[in-house]
Amino acid sequence: MSFSKRIKLNRAAELLKEGKYTISEIADMTGFNTLSHFSKSFKQQFGIPPSEYLK
Repeated sequence: MSFSKRIKLNRAAELLKEGKYTISEIADMTGFNTLSHFSKSFKQQFGIPPSEYLK
């Protein structure tokens, strides 16, 4: 995984913790073209999908 993608995913994790935005909004805000690509990349980095990140 590229350095820039890791940075974007770490930012996405921060935004998820804030609880102000939906997963779709966060994917868009962090520069992912599709929700499926965002979810796959997030799971690859953190080991869980974004929907389970704060549970």
